[in-house]
Amino acid sequence: MRKEHATSTEPSGEGLQDVGAEAALLSAIIADNHLLEELVVNLSPNHFAEDKNAAIFHRVVQVIGEGRYTTPETLIGYCWADENLCEDHIRSVAAVKGSGDQNANVQHLARQIVLMSLRRKIVDLGNELIRSASETGNDAATVGDIAEMAKASLCHLQETHAAIAEAKLFRDASENAIGQLVRRLEAGSTQKFRGAGKSGSS
Repeated sequence: MRKEHATSTEPSGEGLQDVGAEAALLSAIIADNHLLEELVVNLSPNHFAEDKNAAIFHRVVQVIGEGRYTTPETLIGYCWADENLCEDHIRSVAAVKGSGDQNANVQHLARQIVLMSLRRKIVDLGNELIRSASETGNDAATVGDIAEMAKASLCHLQETHAAIAEAKLFRDASENAIGQLVRRLEAGSTQKFRGAGKSGSS
């Protein structure tokens, strides 16, 4: 019997990950492998916050790509080859219960997972720029240069994730992130950068 699992995509952990969405997507694809072929978003293992979920997705893509059908037992057979794969986690993920239109749910969950990945990258970028600023000084020229670096890096992130339909959400999150960064630099703060929050907009 498949157990109920929260499939809400309300992000947790400062809006930087949603392991519930990851588990729900993996469960749906394991139950119906054809859903992987119908994904609109170019999802990859690197987009997953949880290493165990990334490992499952990697093997699912591999097995389906070889023309075989993926089941929990198929995935368990790879546990010996990947330290991030374990039987208990595979069975737990496979037992997550979805509802409604599974294709629509999977599309939504995939977009959510990619957006969470982008937010984590924004935070990593912000922290790196804060570190650079603390080492080079916080004069006006430095603040301006680092803000430009942030804009260029964020634009690159958007270009490499061009398949995302929520372009406005990403733009708003990026502008919010840059605004936070500049304010912290002007104040001489070296506190950790926290990203754009849950909503991705100010």
